[in-house]
Amino acid sequence: MPFSHYFKFIAILLIGLVSYPMAAAGKIRFAIGDERKIIDTKGKETDAKTGGKIREKDKVRTGIESQVIVALPDGSIISVEENSLVEFTNLNSSNGVQSAVTDIKQGKVRFDAQRQKGKSKFSFKTGTATAAIRGTDGIVGLTPKGFSVFGLNSGSMDISDECGAKGSIAAGELMFSLGKKCGLQKVRVTNAGDENIINKVMQTIDDANGEIDSAAVAKMTEALNKLIETIKKQKITEAGCNVTPLSDITPTHSVNLKMTCNHSQKQILVNGILAGENVSTVEKTVDWEPTFIGEKRFEFTCIRTIDVAAEAAKKKIPSKIIPQGMKSITLQYPCGEAKTHYYNATIDSANRANIDKAEQDSIAAAANPIQVNANTDDICSKGSVTLEISFVAPPFEPTQNTLITIKAGTRTNEFNIPASEHTFSYILPIKDVAQNWDATSIDISVTFPDGQTRSVSLPVAANKACKAVNTIKPGIAIQPATTGLKCVASYKVSGNDADVALVSIFSDNELIMEKTAVGNEGGTFQLIKGKHVYKLVVTDQAKNESSASMTMPCYDANAGAYVTINGKRNPSTDGKRYPKPPPKYDNVIHETIRVKINKLSQNDLSQVESILVTQDGKTGYLLNLSNSNNSIDEDEFTLPVDIEYGIKTTFRVKVKLYNGRILENSITYNDNAFKREAP
Repeated sequence: MPFSHYFKFIAILLIGLVSYPMAAAGKIRFAIGDERKIIDTKGKETDAKTGGKIREKDKVRTGIESQVIVALPDGSIISVEENSLVEFTNLNSSNGVQSAVTDIKQGKVRFDAQRQKGKSKFSFKTGTATAAIRGTDGIVGLTPKGFSVFGLNSGSMDISDECGAKGSIAAGELMFSLGKKCGLQKVRVTNAGDENIINKVMQTIDDANGEIDSAAVAKMTEALNKLIETIKKQKITEAGCNVTPLSDITPTHSVNLKMTCNHSQKQILVNGILAGENVSTVEKTVDWEPTFIGEKRFEFTCIRTIDVAAEAAKKKIPSKIIPQGMKSITLQYPCGEAKTHYYNATIDSANRANIDKAEQDSIAAAANPIQVNANTDDICSKGSVTLEISFVAPPFEPTQNTLITIKAGTRTNEFNIPASEHTFSYILPIKDVAQNWDATSIDISVTFPDGQTRSVSLPVAANKACKAVNTIKPGIAIQPATTGLKCVASYKVSGNDADVALVSIFSDNELIMEKTAVGNEGGTFQLIKGKHVYKLVVTDQAKNESSASMTMPCYDANAGAYVTINGKRNPSTDGKRYPKPPPKYDNVIHETIRVKINKLSQNDLSQVESILVTQDGKTGYLLNLSNSNNSIDEDEFTLPVDIEYGIKTTFRVKVKLYNGRILENSITYNDNAFKREAP
């Protein structure tokens, strides 16, 4: 959660804790689609594949029709849906205690969490809010414009925004936070955790630019919710699925699940993971890390794609509850559940012993604490945080030094101070130019002359909407289409590392589309017919922006266009006979040719680049028109020409189109035709 602009955080953090190994806790159970990447802390990208590992602070990015499902050690599931960017900020597990923090930077995630036991924590962060859960399933989303949406199928969730507003929701409720407009709004929607509902709410909030309230959202979802509820009840009854019960208690950290339905289902999921397709019976073995003792719940979900019109006719669904224009809907509905309680006395005893040992070490470390006073007001206003560090230390020689190391993201600062001093102040920049604005913690260590080291970690999250934090202006470059017939241009964003920007595309100063750029990714856009001035404006989260402009053409193929001379489409010969001029008169015959451009798409003369008329035996052009100076304004014209008696003469017409096509024709006046008429 971003720091509050008005909140001073003072943390006394104890060091010297005995640290037990923390598991790299995420395992990819399912991955599908052409674009699904894991991005590590150094920015290296690898393909997200089934069976792969997700480590702490890794990011997962998905594209269109892509999905990555991550399983946690206790059996909980986090599914990164299409067109999303998610950071697994915290993935720690030890002694049966799990800490999972998922930061949604773009898009949405589905989740199915086992009941959190004891000190275990399971939470989500968006750009404007945080949500803590126990045992529940639902969806969390962040719209392209930065609005947060939370919806639940079961369980409960506590939500707070960056201004301190708090709220909670239960099954069948959703809540949204409207960006910088502090406060949370709750809506009662029976199917609040359904993806169709969440997608509709996210789109509506963005379309309204946040100018919407809970009553309007409830009204907007009413018809869709009723339709889902009506069909869901019918499909649950039709499915008639039965799950083989599990024993009340299991001593092993895996179980075999089985469910049988009355008829085949398109897909069956177990806790969000595909278990079967086009089957009526599924069997699946599921497991979890052996240290995670407690209740285990397994939800079976059936998926069907419903033809709404056919279903309405068959099931007599009232037309008033069918949203306008809706033809089909992909419906997920619960079709079974199994529960058990995992308990192993040996592991339970080991867990308790390790936790007790850690708590005892924490108490012992309290004798020599490090105290950090951090004024977080400076982060958004100044792009920095002031650290005031104080600590207790044994006596050392005056000539000896204590090493203080401060690390945030990729930036590390080291300072040597006299061992006699026990306080230190430093203004740490947290911004893009310092390459640490993605840091989730400020790690401080104090190393004494005798080699003893104490460390603390201060949670931190920079708000990239702050201009003092987000100082680098993004850039954008346009790559035009190679020809006027290839009406697709591309663009490339630069200077947008670790940021999300909005690319606004204008044609002749009119907005035609908007696209989101994550980092320095580029994109393509369709040109409009004709020649237009395109302007692309890229704006990052702090409203830093730059633009690029280019005039680009997009023309029709004009495959059927042709040019005629004197009404003839192909090269021709004039058959007229002319009398020989009298003596003492020149041998010049005056004639007129008529040129016409035919079948030009929509008779659009702006697609003509030039018109040239030449005559054999003469240099230069009889006619040279160019649209560079807008001199072509008619598709038909006449041209007076001079023919020398007895000389074969050809006039050629060349019409060049902007799409590269050339239309040609000619007419020849043959010298054999120039004979004196018989008396």
